Amino acid sequence: MQRLEEMNRELEESNRKIRSEMESGHEEMEKMADEYEKMKKVIGVTDHFTDDLHKQNAQLKIQVRVPCCILFRVSSFTHGSH
Repeated sequence: MQRLEEMNRELEESNRKIRSEMESGHEEMEKMADEYEKMKKVIGVTDHFTDDLHKQNAQLKIQVRVPCCILFRVSSFTHGSH
């Protein structure tokens, strides 16, 4: 009987430790999930910002090309290459 009581105490202690570890693991998982969501938001904002920069860059390239083409045509026309 005494051996059973001792085994019961050991099982209860083991159960408490496992429960504590599970709670700790659960809290850690919640923290990681929160961090993951924050990272997703930052990446989303960064992607949007990067897309805007690419669009602006493309627009600026077009703006630079147009005056160069116009200057080339004007230069060709004034030098008699037309």
